[in-house]
Amino acid sequence: GCASALPHVVDRATPVRFDRDASLIAACPTDKPSCDATEDNLAYVIYTSGSTGAPKGAMLEHKNAVAHHHAIIDHYQVNPSDRIVQFASISFDVSMEEISPTLAAGATLVLRPGKSIMASDQFLDWLTEQKITKFNPPTAYLHAFLQDLAEQKLTLPPVLRLVVTGGERAMPSMIRAWREVASEHNTLYNAYGPTEATVTATVYDEALPDGDVPIGRPLMNTQSYVLDALMQPVPIGVPGELYVGGKGVGRGYLGREELTAERFLPNAFRPGERMYRTGDIVRYLPDGNLQFLGRADGQVKIRGYRIEVGEIENVLVKAPGVREAAVIAREETPGVKYLAAYVTVSPDAPSTGDLRKHLGQSLPDYMIPSAFVILDEMPLTPNGKVNRSELPKPDDERPELGVAFIAPSGELEQLVAEIWQEVLGVSRVGVNDNFFELGGGSLLILQVHRKLKEQLDREISVVQLFQYPTVGALARFLGEEEEELSVKQGQVRADRRKDLKARRAARAKNRRE
Repeated sequence: GCASALPHVVDRATPVRFDRDASLIAACPTDKPSCDATEDNLAYVIYTSGSTGAPKGAMLEHKNAVAHHHAIIDHYQVNPSDRIVQFASISFDVSMEEISPTLAAGATLVLRPGKSIMASDQFLDWLTEQKITKFNPPTAYLHAFLQDLAEQKLTLPPVLRLVVTGGERAMPSMIRAWREVASEHNTLYNAYGPTEATVTATVYDEALPDGDVPIGRPLMNTQSYVLDALMQPVPIGVPGELYVGGKGVGRGYLGREELTAERFLPNAFRPGERMYRTGDIVRYLPDGNLQFLGRADGQVKIRGYRIEVGEIENVLVKAPGVREAAVIAREETPGVKYLAAYVTVSPDAPSTGDLRKHLGQSLPDYMIPSAFVILDEMPLTPNGKVNRSELPKPDDERPELGVAFIAPSGELEQLVAEIWQEVLGVSRVGVNDNFFELGGGSLLILQVHRKLKEQLDREISVVQLFQYPTVGALARFLGEEEEELSVKQGQVRADRRKDLKARRAARAKNRRE
């Protein structure tokens, strides 16, 4: 009876009915099927960004995955009554932590709704309706989600016993928002781990501090070592590079023997085993927890994605007219990190719109810088290297997009443009400007969605904001959908404009100073 309800994608499958096919099932062998796979066989390969422009495939074996699953089930106390959401993409290694331990523990895996992005209040309703008990979002998403809930005076459902986040530094502002929306029934853990050591290596599961949240202590089957340049352990409080040992350390990089030998080293503290050199700088706190301090190289994390800025730079310098390129991660607003690209160019310089299109031909969207700055020359250190600390903050002027600036004219166009200016931090936005080319992303569009709902006092789908990415297109859609808009009284908009002008004046004053 259930076969007719199956999706069309399994039309070619053969349904099995236990009542009808009981005699056939009884005739099947009862001994365990033979399996030639061993714990040393490859389980999966996941590619990460590479500093030379060639992404590297991290190879993980069955024994790595099994050790990780056991550690997760044990540490998070996953049990058959849990309902755990699969939030991460299947191409992101965190999905392994969501799927396999859940099924191995007999818990229920709940697939995220089909919409790629949901408004925070809608996603909260979904979590509540589905009785989700464990949720594993990246730090950047959780930060925006919690702040949205706090501003709307919403709270997490009591059934959500555990939220595990990771991927970027957990900021104090996120913890403040957590305290506003969480109750004694909700617990927040901060996890850390490189793909090469199987998803999660350490977890902070203690009382949340007021400052940056530590990355915690090693999970079961895992060891951590904080070493100096001579591979010697450093004292408590002294920065050093983090090395991860244990059963989660993978096989190496596919087809990259030299790089494997550089990053996967013999474990001097456990003969016969190996450890992975993470490139992360940490230190031990007096209580034994690890505190993340930064990277030893040019790698950054943006919205949970591990990015080698050298890979972006290598593509940028191949663009016609570009002489030099440097890319850094900036964070003017706590918790909002973005990529900024700096280039020196020839007289026939390409527009920033051209540069963005050039990058988009070979890089994914999350690696496209939000801001482009044209420099006469790069600031250099005394030894002739680019002085990244001296690269200037991008101004808040409208970037060069390859389309002429046309000022918003109608009431709706002006409202949309003002909201974009506020969210994106730019001083002016034109009718034909594209939200994403201005530096917007999925998390910022959630802020636009909330502000539009407040101003128009009506329901708007987040998906529609992706479908109409320019001021003019979005304003036309909103106008066609409802002729008489319920925009709040003019005084509200006047107050917002006054407040926006005050912020612009303050930014201008800061730049002059």
